[in-house]
Amino acid sequence: MTGVRKDFGVCPFCGSDDAEIDYDEFDGEYAFYKCSCNVCNKNWTDVFKAVYDGYNADDENGKEHLFDKDGNEL
Repeated sequence: MTGVRKDFGVCPFCGSDDAEIDYDEFDGEYAFYKCSCNVCNKNWTDVFKAVYDGYNADDENGKEHLFDKDGNEL
């Protein structure tokens, strides 16, 4: 099972989802999460690349609106 990953926080060594996950740092477009498995006691770091998908904005009444990256309200 080593090296096969399907989900965030799933141990790449034994496949267990019983893991401790701590945010470590954000560096540019990457986020790093330090993880440790409660079953096999191994450690790894999950790495995510940020992708700009859109934004949230509040109107004059404080209501939140979601927009895609082209400015279209979703």
